[in-house]
Parts: sequence; C-alpha cells; structure tokens
Amino acid sequence: RLIRSAATAAAVLEQKIRASITIEPATAGEICWLYARAARRGLGEPTFDVAWEPARGMAGRPQLVRLGESTILHEGGRADDPDRPRHRRYLRIETPRGVTYQTFVTVSDMPSAFLFPGGAGEWFARLERLPFPVEWHARVRSVSNDEAQVKTKKQARQLADQFNQHAGDAAGPPQTLQLATTALKSEQARLSANPTEPELQASIVVTTWADNLRDLEANADLLRDMYASTEYGLQRPTGDQEALFYATMPAGPEAPVVRDYTQYL
Repeated sequence: RLIRSAATAAAVLEQKIRASITIEPATAGEICWLYARAARRGLGEPTFDVAWEPARGMAGRPQLVRLGESTILHEGGRADDPDRPRHRRYLRIETPRGVTYQTFVTVSDMPSAFLFPGGAGEWFARLERLPFPVEWHARVRSVSNDEAQVKTKKQARQLADQFNQHAGDAAGPPQTLQLATTALKSEQARLSANPTEPELQASIVVTTWADNLRDLEANADLLRDMYASTEYGLQRPTGDQEALFYATMPAGPEAPVVRDYTQYL
C-alpha cells in the first residue's frame, strides 16, 4: 500500500513538473549509485553503469541492495585532523578507501532582483566554471497563489506594526525594515497581477570536498567570495554539516537547518 501511494504521488508530481521543464525519472540503480558515491567524493568515486540496477526477485519483486562499504561520519572532524580550522564547519568521512572532507554551504541571501538569462541569475551555470568539484541541491516548495497572498497580507500587517514601534524614534525605522517592505509590496503586486503564478520557496545547498582541510577551506572561501560580488550570501552552518549531508540525498530528510535558509521567489 505504501509503495502504491508513493508511486501515485510521484506520478502526479512528474505530471506537474513536465508542464514546465523536461525531466527524466531516475532509475533505482541511479538512486543506489547516488547514495553510494556521496561518502566517497574525492576517493575514487564509483561510476554509474547497469550493474547498479537491483536484480528482480521472485514474482518481479525488488531485492534489498547493499549500497557500499561502511562509513563513519565525524561532525566537525577530529581533534587530530591536520590543518583543522577553529570553526569546524565540515564533515570528516572515514571509509575503507580513505578519508574525505566535505563541507556544505547554504544560500542565505539573494539579490532583490536579477537578470535571467545572462545576468546574476545564472547561479548554477557559474558553479560549473569553478576550478574544483561542487554539487548543488535545491529543494523547492510550490505555494499556491491564493495561499501566498494570504501570507503576504499577514506579513504586511506585521511590518506595519514594526513601523509603528519606531514612530517616536528620531532615526526612523531601520533600513532593513524598509527593504523588507519594498520586497513584500513587489511580491504582492506580482501575485495579484499573475493569479496562476505560485510562490516558490527554495533552499539551495552547495557541496564541495577535498582530501585535505587546507584545500577544502580554500575552496569554500573562493565559493563565498565569488558570489558575494553579486549580492548572494553564502553560509556554512556550524553543527549541522551531518544533517545537510543527509538532506542532500535523494528523498533525504528536510533538516531544520535547510528550512532556516529558505528563499522566497
């Protein structure tokens, strides 16, 4: 029953997505391969081929699949890690093939407006030009236009209350409050003008890795600096690197840290 329910939900989702973009459903073998290689980034990652597809058992039922070698994850690494940074915003992964260091960076801020295609909106294309390996993972939740309009009206009232709190302040309301109000009015206008257009709530996580911490830190710094020039803010959460590792897996759990960095489009 659970399998039928999940298959039905997947079919409905696939139909909705196909209305906007071209997609190709992942096979069971591809899902197994993605899980197996995640812990071996930078350690002779396994290549994908038909051998990853699980065998069929009696009556065509799928069999359990072993994803690979056992691994040990250390949030923030170990005290004896060479060149260990003070902040410890990384994950040490031990496998029978060696040790890899991975870090997960979240998009914490986006410019209020950007051009696409051709402008700062070419976010993912820029990742492909980096001189070190990266992967990106985006979780997108679609909120109906009606629901989004109700939410923005509530937020507008809350912002108005905050303005009232600064009514007696000679310095006036803070700049951040004015910017939030401008952005909210822009969203309200767009939702009203396009009744079929939903609000998209996106959380974006970028993963990079290396076989040593010195290179890992250099990669993370270059990634952050490259996007700072276009008003994108990137953060490396402390204490949630393991949660982000699992959250970026296919059908992985949506960790609270992922929701903390939601961008509204």
